[in-house]
Amino acid sequence: MDKHKAAEMIERQRRRWRSQDSDLAIARRAERIYFALAIVYACLGTAAGLVQHTWFARAAILTGFLSGAIILCWQSRRFGLIRKSLVISDAKSGKH
Repeated sequence: MDKHKAAEMIERQRRRWRSQDSDLAIARRAERIYFALAIVYACLGTAAGLVQHTWFARAAILTGFLSGAIILCWQSRRFGLIRKSLVISDAKSGKH
């Protein structure tokens, strides 16, 4: 991921949360929150799918919730990559 896209994602998240934290803090927080939401979506989808009586409803619910979980996990991974690149760039520049 290039620096421009990473900075854009951090700024978008900063506006969404109305936060003035550092880029590293926002990336860390976003990574954790998106991963936690992915786990919640997977658990809810599995639980809701098990309660359904018809196979079509079960498949539709599982597909919807699990694809949402995959998207949230992918978003968490992107913020993880941003966080790692920020840590590496801070180490190279000598900031702590």
